[in-house]
Amino acid sequence: MHAITHLEIFNRIMFALLCGCLLGIERERTEHSAGIRTHSLVAVSSCLLMIVSAFGFNDAIAAGNVMLDPSRVAAQVVSGIGFLGAGVIMLRQNTISGLNTAASIWSAAAIGLCCGGRLFFAAALVTAVILAVQIFWRKYEHRFFIHSSRIKVSVKRRSGIFSAVEQCIESFGLSMRSALVSPSEEANVDIFEIRLENAPQKEAIQLCDGLYQVPGVLHVEYQGLRKNTAEDRPIGQSSAD
Repeated sequence: MHAITHLEIFNRIMFALLCGCLLGIERERTEHSAGIRTHSLVAVSSCLLMIVSAFGFNDAIAAGNVMLDPSRVAAQVVSGIGFLGAGVIMLRQNTISGLNTAASIWSAAAIGLCCGGRLFFAAALVTAVILAVQIFWRKYEHRFFIHSSRIKVSVKRRSGIFSAVEQCIESFGLSMRSALVSPSEEANVDIFEIRLENAPQKEAIQLCDGLYQVPGVLHVEYQGLRKNTAEDRPIGQSSAD
């Protein structure tokens, strides 16, 4: 097996860094836990391990008594990267978040292995495909699949308050998928946990603003479940406090 040159090592690692940065920029732009640095490190490190797997044992092979399987280290990278991906997956309020970011990290490792194996076209193609999926598909998926957003509304306990909240939701052209009413620790305050069906983030946030026009609404908290990183977004306090 021929020795790899310094220039070839540089080219492979720099290409892996570029692909990892592109994936990380997309994650960073949407404020996910694993961003530019994480994806860059994963891609570059995977590339390095692939280079080590393929060229790091030339001295031993030169003796003529050793058979090398370059795929062994690559296989360990594919399985081992799962531990890093598991760190960004969370279960909160019966909702799993972080799966998309974990898959993105795993993809960065695969792209790094491609760059280490000098499969630059495959690495570039997969990077472009992943970016297309992450950026463009997110904008249109709610039109084809059922997704939900959760809104938590704190209200003063009084007759007809739930009907008023329901009418406000319908006035924005949205529909409830489910609703749960529970008493708050505060006196005479109830909490409505409402799931909206197929509600884009922009419309759900507009609804939150509209809910403050309902007499008795004290506080509104929005959580977009369409996004793989579930984020609680307190909208503010009502003047009714």
